[in-house]
Amino acid sequence: MLSQAKRFLEEKAPKKLRDWYFTWIPSQNTVFSPDRCCLTVSEDKLIFLHARKTGPKAELVYSEIFAYERLQELQGILAEVVQSRGLKGVRTTWILRPEHYQLLQTEALPVAPSEFQAAIRFKIKELIHFPMQDAVIDSFPMPAAKLATSLNTIMLVVARLSVLKPIADQINASGLTLTTVDIQELCFRNLTALFEKDEKSSALIFLREDKSFLIVTSQQQLYFSRYLDVNLKSLRAAQEGPDSQAALDALVNTAALDIQRSFDYYQSQWRLPEPARIFLETQRACPIDMQTLLSQRLNVAVNTIDLSPYFDNRAGLDLKTEGFFLPLLGGILREWEQSYVAAH
Repeated sequence: MLSQAKRFLEEKAPKKLRDWYFTWIPSQNTVFSPDRCCLTVSEDKLIFLHARKTGPKAELVYSEIFAYERLQELQGILAEVVQSRGLKGVRTTWILRPEHYQLLQTEALPVAPSEFQAAIRFKIKELIHFPMQDAVIDSFPMPAAKLATSLNTIMLVVARLSVLKPIADQINASGLTLTTVDIQELCFRNLTALFEKDEKSSALIFLREDKSFLIVTSQQQLYFSRYLDVNLKSLRAAQEGPDSQAALDALVNTAALDIQRSFDYYQSQWRLPEPARIFLETQRACPIDMQTLLSQRLNVAVNTIDLSPYFDNRAGLDLKTEGFFLPLLGGILREWEQSYVAAH
């Protein structure tokens, strides 16, 4: 009887009743809660997403962008969202912006986990430009390269505690439960992983206003990431210049050459075929048809990511003009990715 009532509330009840149920049962700060929030923070802007998953798809319930003049306003804005939408205690992921962290690839250290922090801090002390006592360091393994001289490597994520802690404190004080701090590269990896049910590799190009991303993944692992020089700002500037066609052609050709060289590096290091799936997404609307132009230059189809099998877009997100939500969608997937792999 209780299971039937629960199924009715999850699947057939009116939205207002369903929202009330999910607000109070079960406790929102447990892994069993169907609700997740994800956000990213800059000096003047908060991008916020709330999703709920009770079936094969996650429902995008609410999305919003909030502007503010001072970062200290973040807690008040979030507290109002938590109060108005019944999100108290919801497990929340914070996606760091690229300026919030530094990635360093280094040789894996043969030390016990308890000794890792001290050893890695000594190893990289000359590579960071702020006091080591202010450093927060995490790591994840990288797939071993196939060269005879290759060593096992790890990727370090280095950030400043003095930058992260005030923001984390405001998130928790708002009523949300901050459970995960993630980086954009791994969020994009979560997205390409949805399509990797074979041995083919994937690439995702994400054109931002300034620093654009390229990642290469295979079998749900991140192999390679880098920044690209081409970005939305440079494309708009070229389009508005005196010889726009020549300037745009030069930018696209340079971008295609950069991407191809990245694929060549990936092949040479890991002895794997270059990506068979190439996705292109943009932070905002792209001024030119970059998808078609890159398809022509790379001689392979470049597509956008179709997330409709995985998300019920009730929030009405348009990723062509609101692509800055894309990393948040990848962040939402972190705790649910295994159920997606099983269900699709």
